[in-house]
Amino acid sequence: MRVRNLTVSVLIATAIAIPGQAIAGGNDYATFFTAFKYKLKNGDAKFKGQIDSGKGNCVKGRKVVLYRKKNGDKKKLGGDHTSSKGKFDIDLGQGKPKSGTYFAEVNQAKIGDNDGKKNTCLSTKSPKLKLSN
Repeated sequence: MRVRNLTVSVLIATAIAIPGQAIAGGNDYATFFTAFKYKLKNGDAKFKGQIDSGKGNCVKGRKVVLYRKKNGDKKKLGGDHTSSKGKFDIDLGQGKPKSGTYFAEVNQAKIGDNDGKKNTCLSTKSPKLKLSN
C-alpha cells in the first residue's frame, strides 16, 4: 500500500511539474522608442527614429512599420529594418505628407535561446505625431 501511494504521489508531482516547464518559455524583453520624428529636407519627407531595449539582441534588424491614421482609417505607408544601434529611416518621397496622425510600430520578435526556449522582444508603438497642411 505504501509503495502504491508513493508511486501515485510521484506521478502527480511529475504531472504538475512537466506542464509548468512546458509553459515556461524564454524571457520577455520590452522594446521602446527613444526617438521618433518627422523631417522635411530638400522637399524629401522622412520619418526617423530609434528603438532600444534592455536586451541588446532586441535592437538590431527589427522591422519598423509607419502608419497614418485619419478619420479612423489606418494606412501602412512604409517600413525599414533597424540598424545595429536601433536606428531607422522611412522615406516617403517628395512633398509634404498628408494631414493626419503618424506613428510607427515594431512587431514582436523571437531571439536567442534560453535553455531551448526562445526569448521574446515585445512589440511597441511610437508616440503619435500629428501633421497638418
